[in-house]
Amino acid sequence: MLTVENLKVAYGRVEAVRGVSFAVPAGQIAALIGANGAGKSSTLNALTGLVRCRGKIAEGDIRFDGLATDAIVRHGVVQVAQGRQLFPLMSVRENLELGAFLRSAADKRRRLDELMARFPLLAERAEQAAGTLSGGEQQLVAIARALMAEPRILLIDEPCLGLAPIMIRRVAAVLRDLHAAGLTILIAEQNASFATAIAEHLLVMENGRITQAGPPAAVMAHADVRRAYLGI
Repeated sequence: MLTVENLKVAYGRVEAVRGVSFAVPAGQIAALIGANGAGKSSTLNALTGLVRCRGKIAEGDIRFDGLATDAIVRHGVVQVAQGRQLFPLMSVRENLELGAFLRSAADKRRRLDELMARFPLLAERAEQAAGTLSGGEQQLVAIARALMAEPRILLIDEPCLGLAPIMIRRVAAVLRDLHAAGLTILIAEQNASFATAIAEHLLVMENGRITQAGPPAAVMAHADVRRAYLGI
């Protein structure tokens, strides 16, 4: 289980995350939803050591708050960054291989073969420059690159950003398949419809705090959440 207790992130005097606590059981999909600037990305970045934070971050009895990002990746926690952050002039294959930079050459080859088989589209485009792919195809590359590290916990920041509806459905299908395979997934997402369709647990974030948490149906039934996300 991923456990976060009293997490705080500040940029100078600006508090982006204000004492957030939550848990994601092993094998579950959870989603942080909230408006732009609510603190979702800062929360994910803190979990992977990309920003300094205070508080407790642990998986079971093992704490990894304060660790460097590479140590957190070695622990099995990997993030798919907002905006995908691919190397556009490098090929799909080269982008994927970077996801296994902490692995041996043999592990890298094995994992690349596994993911090319899992994502036939990426196998077809293996030698194509990543920057020439569509936004949805690039998102698949970003997810596959994270999977190259064989994570136990996958963090995904705004997977729907800039995607056409057909590709949003495709990304949702990929995440459901990963969940069925036992991967623990935490999503940060503004698209509440997407989040409620795939997550088992919702966390509503406003101004750096968790204001609602629970099963999607219960959270979305709350009057304030319905007004904010459904216009009701």
